[in-house]
Amino acid sequence: MRARELFSRYRKRVEAMAAQQAPLPAWPADLGELLRQFERDAASLGLASARLLCEELCDQLEHEALQTTNKHRRDVLMRTVKGLEEIAHRGLRLSSLPKEQKKTEERSR
Repeated sequence: MRARELFSRYRKRVEAMAAQQAPLPAWPADLGELLRQFERDAASLGLASARLLCEELCDQLEHEALQTTNKHRRDVLMRTVKGLEEIAHRGLRLSSLPKEQKKTEERSR
């Protein structure tokens, strides 16, 4: 899947979660699952492209969070930004990468 498609898909999913107004115990777990799915999907792009995708999503979501007056929406968006920053900072887990790509990434280290 291409980076633009992933960007659009996950941006829409985060926006939907922010609009739901789910109670606090529910949405952080849902967000965690969404971020794990994102990491698995982004692994097919390679480390550099996945990192760039994380950064682009972070920029967009952070901008939207700063523009909103809705506390729930801001909380969901900012937690998503934090999660994406953690993914970008640590790089994708090798276990998320396809087998052929794992070998390439391990050799380049």
